[in-house]
Amino acid sequence: MARPGSQESSVISGRHTSIMVRMRETIESFNVVGLPLRTSNREAARTIPPHWRAAADVGLLDPEKPDVSPGIYAVYTDYETPGDDVDGVYTLVIGRRIEAEGPVPPGQVTVTIPGSIREIMTAVDARPESVYEAWVGVWAREDLAREYRADYEYYAPDDSIHLSIGVLSDA
Repeated sequence: MARPGSQESSVISGRHTSIMVRMRETIESFNVVGLPLRTSNREAARTIPPHWRAAADVGLLDPEKPDVSPGIYAVYTDYETPGDDVDGVYTLVIGRRIEAEGPVPPGQVTVTIPGSIREIMTAVDARPESVYEAWVGVWAREDLAREYRADYEYYAPDDSIHLSIGVLSDA
């Protein structure tokens, strides 16, 4: 079930960014293996950049890594307080999609993206600020009935960034 999206613009802090709502689609479940971090949006600016560096240090960002799908996932899951986008604690797992079960490297975890209906948005440019601005747009949307099971950013090999938000089936 895919529905073509529309171009929408948002103005955040005096800057302008375009976010394209590509589609709403239903996905099959899949697994990501990666490095976990327990954090909150209040702590994100302090905790997430070093976490990306740690993921790079253990080779999770290596584009030539065998036995994994191309692209990098940043999965947000285990929401402590669904709907609390400021103080709510969640787990961020930076890693790669795996196609087959196997041993998980020390210090890493497997997280399952459940089969679900997703709203997919693409940042028009690949700046980290665009990803943050896309999230601000998600948090501001009162019409988006989120699941709060597993949301993710997908950093594709072509340098595009896709934000995938799980939504309730009756939304």
